[in-house]
Amino acid sequence: MAEQLTRNFRDTVRHRMRHDNDFHAEVLASMTTQLLNGQLDLARYQLREYIIGDVGLEQFSEEIEIPAKSLSRMLGPDGNPTSKNLIKIITSISKRRNIKLRAVAETA
Repeated sequence: MAEQLTRNFRDTVRHRMRHDNDFHAEVLASMTTQLLNGQLDLARYQLREYIIGDVGLEQFSEEIEIPAKSLSRMLGPDGNPTSKNLIKIITSISKRRNIKLRAVAETA
């Protein structure tokens, strides 16, 4: 039987998240930029995957005091999180990883 030469992409990202704080900052910046640019579906999906890969939905939901089921639903394909909850999630992630976010305006 041949050995698998590469990891599943999701596993690779999760492994890197556990070992590279700069990677966390880049991923969080990307997700936040997507939200600001109106790409809510993609940002929700990536936030969910980020949380699962970092600490898991259960632990994160306890930290932000939102039930895990509600968190999973709001970040799922048909989710509709409030801006208050999105800010709560992003703020918690940035504090957890000691990441300072800032917006940068660019002209086209």
